[in-house]
Amino acid sequence: MAVTPAAVRTAAVHTATAGAHRHWLLKPIGFTVNQCGFAPRCSTTYRHGVPRQRIDLTSHCHTSQVLSRVLSALMKYMRSYIVFPEVCDLATVKGDFYALGHIPNIIGAIDGTHVALVPPKESEQVHRNRKSYHSMNVQVVCLADQYISHVNAKFPGSVHDAYVMRNSSIPYVMEQLQRHRVWLIGDSGYPNLSWLLTPVRNPRTRAEERYNEAHGRTRRIIERTFGLLKARFRCLHMTGGSLMYSPKKVCHIIVACCMLHSLALRRQVPFLQEDGPDGGVVAAVEPVESEEEEDNGDDTDNRDTVIQQYFQ
Repeated sequence: MAVTPAAVRTAAVHTATAGAHRHWLLKPIGFTVNQCGFAPRCSTTYRHGVPRQRIDLTSHCHTSQVLSRVLSALMKYMRSYIVFPEVCDLATVKGDFYALGHIPNIIGAIDGTHVALVPPKESEQVHRNRKSYHSMNVQVVCLADQYISHVNAKFPGSVHDAYVMRNSSIPYVMEQLQRHRVWLIGDSGYPNLSWLLTPVRNPRTRAEERYNEAHGRTRRIIERTFGLLKARFRCLHMTGGSLMYSPKKVCHIIVACCMLHSLALRRQVPFLQEDGPDGGVVAAVEPVESEEEEDNGDDTDNRDTVIQQYFQ
């Protein structure tokens, strides 16, 4: 069964994304953060087909009602906790990223990650990703200190990262910041744009190789952010099974976890690694495989300029 754009739009659920004009400082609210996943999972994971402990349906129903109230309360604060840097903070953000890999003017690292769910029967196919399990494709932009400045969790797993990016608020936000000559950094799953730096696929010069090395050192922060987020909230991790909620509710769970992740960092809540289901420690970084975007339409002028000025 072919996955059509119309099916993707139907399956996509509403989530708010951070805009350019948001409060930069986090405001305290009255709850604590713990490192436990707080959402029930399916008794069977679609990735491995391994039966998991079944959850009592009555308990699940009560938990779902409580979770709905908690999520509703958290969503009211989302725009204060998932915030894009304001203009007055750009210099600091750029400096933090420059320290990672010596690429100038970076204000965010962008990538997608998958969170498994049990899909509705009517949209089962559009939620099946290229690894053959059902998921939501979650787009995140993070800062150099692993704070999350943007999240879009509304698209099903069959959708390409570049499609999610093009249909999110990120192009508008970055175009508004272009006069400040700032960029995001992303992998080869994205097109190179005037505001998005990707690696050179087939480097031919030593300068291009040096750029790719610096790009990798800088972009790695988003993988570490995903690793920390999923280790802290096991309901998002590949070892946690599949979430037993509607796509919209899964979207809200993901956004809530991103909020609490940033709050934990801001409050300097220590992270204590948990043992995995087999007794091993949960991986700090989940393996990421990028699905390369076609070269057509790439705007490489900015990347060429960066290579010539900083890596020759």
